[in-house]
Amino acid sequence: MILLLIILAISTSIYLYFILQSMCEILKKPFEEAAKQNKTGLSIIIPYRNEGDNISKLQAQLNTALKSFSQYEVIWMNDHSDDGSEPKNTDYHHTINLISDQKGKKTAIRKGIENAQYNDIICLDCDIDINPLFFDKLLENWTRDVHICPVIIRPSGFWSSIWSLESYALCGLTVGMAKNQNPIMNNGAAWAFHKSDWEKLTIRHLNHPSGDDIFTLEAFKQNQATFSSGCTKHEVVMVQCPSNFRSFLDQRTRWAGKSARIKDTAMRLFGMSTLIMYLTIISGLIFSLIYSFSAGFILILSIKYIIDFSLLFLVSIKAGLPRLLWAYPILSIVYPLYAVFIAFASLTYRAKWKGR
Repeated sequence: MILLLIILAISTSIYLYFILQSMCEILKKPFEEAAKQNKTGLSIIIPYRNEGDNISKLQAQLNTALKSFSQYEVIWMNDHSDDGSEPKNTDYHHTINLISDQKGKKTAIRKGIENAQYNDIICLDCDIDINPLFFDKLLENWTRDVHICPVIIRPSGFWSSIWSLESYALCGLTVGMAKNQNPIMNNGAAWAFHKSDWEKLTIRHLNHPSGDDIFTLEAFKQNQATFSSGCTKHEVVMVQCPSNFRSFLDQRTRWAGKSARIKDTAMRLFGMSTLIMYLTIISGLIFSLIYSFSAGFILILSIKYIIDFSLLFLVSIKAGLPRLLWAYPILSIVYPLYAVFIAFASLTYRAKWKGR
């Protein structure tokens, strides 16, 4: 048990370092910096494949959020949709269809950027919901090379509320570490950067069907890019929870599979320490049930869960999110088993995007 306690103490300390750094950055008042964006217009790139009603819904939200803007374009990148879904082309909205030998979200985004007429690029997923003031707040907070938006799962039932609460933690880490100039996460559902900076990147794993988010973020870090982020209700992007448990596991296993290919030190350190921490927690619980509970084990767990709860509470307040903290005890019980299962399942998982 002593060895388990040592391993748990070290891994938990590393994990909590990232959590506490994120909390400190979220609590800091933003610097008074003048936003440098939208001087020459915005190019908004949205890859899609078989998105059905999501397209018309998002297009209506975009038109509302962009009504005060005069220089912008929305490039809808069609990755061989076969359900008949397509946006309504206007002076500001136009569609580009990938040719037969091109496929995948990463390819769709790359082609969209190559065809963009403006230097300021905003990449959005098609299945998101945005606030009417989304672009105003994004441009207000986008003061560095790359801006990463907070992404939250919309709660619509019991289990989606559990995973929505998990997304509060991921959101806190994403925003906090980006503001700390050492981002370790990027959902990819909404983020912004400059085309001129993107053209200088060397992005690894170009043949991977997904990974437009984390591999591109890693490339930006390697090029010494600076980062900004925000944690306000107007900038939060809401996404739907996967429709069933199998889709949820597929999504999370795909995410974990991408993380295993990352070389960035901070990303790998956080991922490995988190996995070791949860493995040790499971082992320590089994040992304690067979023999007896250790005071040191209980103390370390108590500190971890109190700080985790504080991060969730902070994000929910700062971003004006639904109060889902009632789900925290359930998430705390489920999460160690879930995290370890996903990590090992990703070792044999073959990544797909939209069924391919």
